Amino acid sequence: MRQNDFWGCGLTLEWEERTVPTVPKLVAFILCDEIHRDPATHKSYLLGTFNQVMVREFPGKHEHMHVYLSLVNGHGKAHVLLLLTCDNGATEVFRAQGEIEFANPLAVVEMDIEIRNLLLPKDGEYQFELTCDGEIVALRPFRVIAVRQELGK
Repeated sequence: MRQNDFWGCGLTLEWEERTVPTVPKLVAFILCDEIHRDPATHKSYLLGTFNQVMVREFPGKHEHMHVYLSLVNGHGKAHVLLLLTCDNGATEVFRAQGEIEFANPLAVVEMDIEIRNLLLPKDGEYQFELTCDGEIVALRPFRVIAVRQELGK
């Protein structure tokens, strides 16, 4: 427990220093077609956001997409894992992993994960799972819809 008498006015604040890092907090988890990063301002522009894709036949393929992630409240280095599964988690469809680093707990870490030629075994409900150092940070649904072609066209 630490104490501090601010400005000598007799007001004492107490706080407990954390020795165990907390799980980072999710700020954004967005699926989109493209992400443009302005080199002058360092702002990210997300183009063509979506929650589902349509596929004509299965197994199918989604050519190109990005997953934009933004995290805060992290401590130092963390191992990040992004999984996409279907069949209630039984079938892994996509996996990306790496290491990120938080300069301090207020630092916002942004990630752009590009996915090309995503193979989709069937239509239905899929789920993205984001973990940091083995702890679940976020779950995000993703739907794959079968497009039925009309006869004679």
